Amino acid sequence: MKKSLFSSLLCLAIVFSAFSITALASSYWYDITTPNSYGSSVSLTAANKEYTQVAVNTSDKSSVTVKLYQSSTWYGDDQTLSYGSNKRAWWYGNTTGNKSYKIYASSNANEMSLSGYFQNYQ
Repeated sequence: MKKSLFSSLLCLAIVFSAFSITALASSYWYDITTPNSYGSSVSLTAANKEYTQVAVNTSDKSSVTVKLYQSSTWYGDDQTLSYGSNKRAWWYGNTTGNKSYKIYASSNANEMSLSGYFQNYQ
């Protein structure tokens, strides 16, 4: 009896852990298609943030500067992504809880598009 109860509780703990880890590991496909504009807001946990596997396309093959904002507050640590694929930006700090974040993309190009995964990383 004790053995089956222990096994049942262990199974429940494993299942609960798996769902918890999945919930914390949210990754959003994130694109910005207009120069000098924000992408949409996404909810991320308190862990550090990254924008990864980013494809940078501009009409003149120029770089794009990305800035992270939490609501209307600038996060700091702007980064420049060069033209091409598989680029990455990351931000440290402000790990106080789950909040809504968005990326601002700045470019001198007439046309621009960024796309990649916006997520937390450990």
